[in-house]
Amino acid sequence: MFINAIWSRRAIGLIRLATAFVGFIGTILVLKPFVGGLNWANLIPASAGLMYAFGNVATRKWCEGESAVALLWSYMFLILIFGSLGVAYLYFNPGDPSSYLTRGWVWPSAGVWVWIWWQAVLSLVGIGLIIVTGIIISIRSKTNACCTAITAPN
Repeated sequence: MFINAIWSRRAIGLIRLATAFVGFIGTILVLKPFVGGLNWANLIPASAGLMYAFGNVATRKWCEGESAVALLWSYMFLILIFGSLGVAYLYFNPGDPSSYLTRGWVWPSAGVWVWIWWQAVLSLVGIGLIIVTGIIISIRSKTNACCTAITAPN
């Protein structure tokens, strides 16, 4: 919001400002800087969010005429490149193994695989429900459209 306001010179409303403040407080609560101190590892998620915001604003400003498929593929390709660089860095320069943010890749345990499969199954069920709901709405709108059409009086 602030990036877009500075870049596009748009005014920020009071509700949006309050929402951003509540989100900032939530970020502070999640990072817990008062518990373990604020270090560079705590800033990784915040900087990722900042870069995501820059990417969204730049995409909106510069890529207005691009198709959704082209934007999706370029975005996923960049995630692949930079994610691979991050994983490679942590693989060759492992940090503290007890820290979640600085340790290298760790294969999931059997319990984690159960949760991953459970999430995948429920996601497929949810997507199926969304598709079925769309089909039902489409069918109902077509059947109701023929009944509510304006007809000429006899």
